[in-house]
Amino acid sequence: MIRDEHEKEINNKPLAFERVKLSGGKAHPVHKQQEEIADRIAREEWGKKTRVPSEIITVYPEPTELPDICKSEALLELEKKYYPLLKAQRIELDRAYNKVTQMQAAIEPTEFEIQDELSQRPFVYFDYNDNDGFGTFPEQIPDVINNLPEGSRVVKIVKASRGNGSFIYLTGKTQEEFNELAKQNILKARNKVIDTAKQELANHLKAMKQLISDYEAQKKQALQADIEQLTKISGKYAKAI
Repeated sequence: MIRDEHEKEINNKPLAFERVKLSGGKAHPVHKQQEEIADRIAREEWGKKTRVPSEIITVYPEPTELPDICKSEALLELEKKYYPLLKAQRIELDRAYNKVTQMQAAIEPTEFEIQDELSQRPFVYFDYNDNDGFGTFPEQIPDVINNLPEGSRVVKIVKASRGNGSFIYLTGKTQEEFNELAKQNILKARNKVIDTAKQELANHLKAMKQLISDYEAQKKQALQADIEQLTKISGKYAKAI
């Protein structure tokens, strides 16, 4: 509906882009300037929308449940509970660690320990006639000594565990070979003990990590009781008034 002649005249004017089109693409300088201004404004608006803010504002969510005690008190109670537990476990962890490191440092057997091994366990290293614990009877000992296998020698003769006989320990190996064999057996036995100690250390380390994990989880809950959460008032209250 056209209310007057002036409105009719306006409605009959072509739009700006139509005027440019009708003029063969040659826009009036004023129109070009208007278009440049419009483009610049559009770019500025786009820049404002896409620009990363230089200051990051942290928005604290409203707590769904209000803790009964404040953060400081919650953390204090947490430390009272976990400090003795962590301290005791740390002592156990250090003890197990020191045990492993001390064993590793002293794993190499001394010459005395090697000779003691040979003396205490001759049945492991030498050949002998056990004879159900009776060994070689006294009247047979001279015959055994005088008829040794080729390359064998008598290491020592000790009383048998049963009866009046003796254990005659024989060998064809050199003393150096026995020393090395005894050394390897000692190392093997000590490595087994060290492996057991390492497993004990691993168990204490696992327990320590679990305690720390439990403490950190409860600490995270305690930090939620921050008084700052209560001093931030949501706008929903004012909107409801």
